[in-house]
Amino acid sequence: MVREMKMETPRPSAAPRRSSVPGLRNPLMLKAGGLLVFLILSPLRAQELVHVLIDKAMDAARTGPAVPAADDAAFLRRAALVFTGMPPSAEEARTFCKDPAPDKRTALVTRLSAAPAFTRHLAVQLDVMLMERRPEMHTKAADWRLWLEKSLEANKPWDQIVKEMLAADGSDANTRAVARWLLERQSEPNLLTRDAGRLFLGRDMACAQCHDHPRIDDYLQRDYHGLYAFFGRTSLFQPDPNKPAFVAEQAAGDAAFTSVFTKVSGNARPHLPGDRDIEEPAIPEDQQWTVAPNAKDKNVRPVPKYSRRTSFAGSMVKSLAFRRNIGNRLWGMVMGRCLVEPPDVMHSGNPPAHPAVLDAVADGIAAMKYDMRGFMRELALTKTFAQAFDPAPLPPDVQQSLAQKLPSLEAEAARLKEEASKLAVTFTEHTEAMEELQRSTEPVIAEWTKADDASAAAKSAHAAALAAVQKAEDAKKPLTETLRTLTEATQAAEKVCAAAPQDKELAAALKTYKDKTAGTQSSIAAADKEIAAKQADAKTKEAAATAAAQTALSKKAPADEAKQKVATAMQNVAQDDKAKQAARVAANEAALRVKESQAMVAYVNAVAAATPLLAECEKQTAALRAAEKEIAPQEIALSHAKHTLAAAEQASGDAVAQVASAKKAAETAKARMEALRDASDKTVLAIQKVPGDKDLEGAGKTLQTKFEAAAKESEAKGKSATDAESAASKAAAKVTELKELFTKAEAARAAVEPKLAPFKAAVADAESKASTVRLALADARQALAAVQTGTSSVAGLTSLTPEQFCWSVLQATGIMDQMKEQSAKEWDAKNKPAEADKTDPAKQAARAAGIDQLTFDKIKPHQDQFVRLFGNSAGQPQSDFFATADQALYFENAGQLRSWTYPSGNNLAGRLMKLKEPQAIAEELYLSTLTRLPDAEEVSDIARFFDSRPPDQRPAAASDAVWALVTSLEFRFRH
Repeated sequence: MVREMKMETPRPSAAPRRSSVPGLRNPLMLKAGGLLVFLILSPLRAQELVHVLIDKAMDAARTGPAVPAADDAAFLRRAALVFTGMPPSAEEARTFCKDPAPDKRTALVTRLSAAPAFTRHLAVQLDVMLMERRPEMHTKAADWRLWLEKSLEANKPWDQIVKEMLAADGSDANTRAVARWLLERQSEPNLLTRDAGRLFLGRDMACAQCHDHPRIDDYLQRDYHGLYAFFGRTSLFQPDPNKPAFVAEQAAGDAAFTSVFTKVSGNARPHLPGDRDIEEPAIPEDQQWTVAPNAKDKNVRPVPKYSRRTSFAGSMVKSLAFRRNIGNRLWGMVMGRCLVEPPDVMHSGNPPAHPAVLDAVADGIAAMKYDMRGFMRELALTKTFAQAFDPAPLPPDVQQSLAQKLPSLEAEAARLKEEASKLAVTFTEHTEAMEELQRSTEPVIAEWTKADDASAAAKSAHAAALAAVQKAEDAKKPLTETLRTLTEATQAAEKVCAAAPQDKELAAALKTYKDKTAGTQSSIAAADKEIAAKQADAKTKEAAATAAAQTALSKKAPADEAKQKVATAMQNVAQDDKAKQAARVAANEAALRVKESQAMVAYVNAVAAATPLLAECEKQTAALRAAEKEIAPQEIALSHAKHTLAAAEQASGDAVAQVASAKKAAETAKARMEALRDASDKTVLAIQKVPGDKDLEGAGKTLQTKFEAAAKESEAKGKSATDAESAASKAAAKVTELKELFTKAEAARAAVEPKLAPFKAAVADAESKASTVRLALADARQALAAVQTGTSSVAGLTSLTPEQFCWSVLQATGIMDQMKEQSAKEWDAKNKPAEADKTDPAKQAARAAGIDQLTFDKIKPHQDQFVRLFGNSAGQPQSDFFATADQALYFENAGQLRSWTYPSGNNLAGRLMKLKEPQAIAEELYLSTLTRLPDAEEVSDIARFFDSRPPDQRPAAASDAVWALVTSLEFRFRH
């Protein structure tokens, strides 16, 4: 029954053989490239029923026949994996497949997209996409994941999530986790630039940091630094390494760059790739800070009033690139393959499978206000999502119609290619001319810049001089007020003294007033002198500023003219670039359609050549299977005799060993008895010689008692040895008997073996004749699948993520249900719900959330193990499938995995143990693991596998069957 899942060449008239119970002892060593599942992608429009518009657009764009819809079981498994990250239970599959409701698929998608499991699953996917499994240095991953879950639970739109991530600085302990995206990248501007481009705009522009990208024409150095300008002022603020770090930002600083190839320099203002500079507020230099830097206190984190990083989020979420990126990534999560692959290398040389589809997807997600839950639901309601894995049959008339279309398709593709080539040449020529113009105008612009800087410096000096005058005048004002007050006081004192000339105290007071007045007058004179000096300095600096301004003004016109020429040239180059990109996308799309049509024609021809020979192979194979079925009783009898004989031989060996042990025990008991007898006899002689000695008499009685006990023990051990010899003799006789039966079974099997020879020979002959066309058909199919994968007409296998793989194994084996039951008991034991709580929606919701969290806590250690085995390195994209020895060893040897597959309670293996009929066993096994019913051959495999094992080995057989399916390729991939 247990056999490997092989890379079989598909029959032209039927789908490829599915795996039965695959004994993949090393399942991950096989490559996924030859195993394709077919899932056609489609366009999307930003309207209410976007899934309807997707279907219409895909019908219009399709090159070949439509792929038929998948059956209910396949649709259910696919939807469950997309929205919950795990397959459905066997009971869910039975219920869904038996449901006659015509709208059950819509109801299923609606229910799954609203389920709490979807929130957690999508949070995991977004976490892996955004953080790429980076370690915890400044924030807790669990807190970040919880924030994502809460955000998705509240259906927070994607653009808002991104804005909050980029605005967070970690200063608020309650929301510190939101800053994880920035903090775990050490707030390093170049890393933030690269990852913001990759993850939010679909452009990995790292290679454009020092020069225009050497292989991707669309990625320009000035665009890299336009993006860098948003992050260049950002840094990590951690003056004390023992305290938390925060995100800091400066109020000034631009992005200057020089190409290491062309030596052309620039100073990039903030802009998105291919767009104009964004508008920035003009803030006076002395008003730029909410919290200004403090040179005397390193613990003060500066906070500017205007944040370029935050402005980036505001500008980015309004851009087409932002819409395209998230639409493309969500499409990939639902459909299994993005419209642009890889999703972070979007450019005209790597066009989407259907450019119009990507535009429609981008418009659709934006029209839905970035509602990810609703958008993914719409995608799952499309006919595209519901299609079967295999491509549509290609009837012979397709070859004729495609052959007629090919010349015009090829001519159009050649025309578009030539047009794209010409526009690329124009773009290159204009770019080189623009760079030459930049180099030629640099001296003029530099001269004006120098004069303008000098003018600005002179103007600043004049402003400082005027400020100094104002400061001096402000300093004089209190002196003038003091002088007025003193003058008035002196005049009043003089009147009083005139009335009382003999009063010496009044005279002294008057003198004091006069002295103070004179001193103040002296200070005012000094202030006037200082003011005059500063006014003179201000006039000098005003003259200098005027002269500098005139000089700058005289140089501004030629500089402006030079700048305008460069700006015009850059604008023209930008237009050339857009035209070149559009032409390249159109040319590539046309070339793909030609290639797909050619592959279809070749495949139809290969099918036509292979069909009669493959049909003969099927016919002869069916005859062989029928013959094998006839001799199946002999095979089962032989297998049973073999297992029974092995068990009897083991029992006989055990019996022989028991004989040796029993004899040894009997000899030991007999020796002890003889020793006690000798001691007792000698004691009796001693008593006779010393009559009346109470001690000797007591010792004699003790020895006599022990001797009698030893005699009984010796007798019992002797009997045990005799019984063991008898049992060993019977076991040996049984072995002899079973050997005779095994020999007879071998003879019976050998007697019917010749009956198979003609059938085997016929199959071998048919296979030999068909081998060449089979290989040709396989090559043609592989070529068609490859090109259709590129055009999104079909999709390849999508490996489960480590988290999905873990959850799916726990779900399929029934361990997930056991964890939930245990968590429910723990919750109820701790919270002791009252009777009224059972009808209180709020209490029941809290209970469900608590049980869910307890269950997840139990799952997490196993999930972490799967991440370590199946996840990529931290900081790297996590979508690649790869196989390692550690993965294979885990499947083969992990005690935990083996314990999950062993019968325990009501887990899957335990349920299999309760079933008797092979059909029921096979159905429960396949529905629980692969969400499909087994075919007749797989049921037969199950029957032979269990029938060939003795009753005492049924638990191990059930465990092996479950283990084989959860480690199979069919289980490991989403299809």
